[in-house]
Amino acid sequence: MIRANISQSIMDWLQGCPLIEDYAFQCDRLEMDPLSLSLEMTPGEPITKRYLNGTTVRTTQFVVATREAYGEDVLTNLDNSGFWDEFTDWVEEQNHARNYPDLGDGKTPLSVHISTGGYLYEADFQTARYQAQFTMTYEQEGTR
Repeated sequence: MIRANISQSIMDWLQGCPLIEDYAFQCDRLEMDPLSLSLEMTPGEPITKRYLNGTTVRTTQFVVATREAYGEDVLTNLDNSGFWDEFTDWVEEQNHARNYPDLGDGKTPLSVHISTGGYLYEADFQTARYQAQFTMTYEQEGTR
C-alpha cells in the first residue's frame, strides 16, 4: 500500500502542467532517455515557525529535473532553456492563483515559489539534465 504523502501531492499537482504531458514522470529517479522528468525532495529546515497551539509553518524543498536531448545544435539547447522559462511561469501562475497541491487534512499550502530557475546541471554528448529548485510553504495543524 502506498501512503499519500507530500511527494505524491506535488507529483499530482505537477501533472496538471500541460508542458510535461509527454514526459515519463518519476519520483527520485531520472531516466537516461530524453523526455524524462523526476521530482526529487531535497534537504532543508522543515519547521520555520511554531505556535502555542502546536500548529507549525513548514517548508518542503524539491527539485524538478528533466533529461533532454542535447548537443551541438543550438536550437535544441535553446528549446530546452525555453521549456524551463515556460515551466517556471506555470508555477508562478499557479502560485498567484493559489492553486496548490492538495496536501490532505490538516495541511494548508501557503505558497510554492521558485528557489532557482531552470538550469543545465550536467550534460554529455547526447543528453543533458536540467533542473529547477522550488520551495513549498504550508501550515500544519497542531495536535495540542
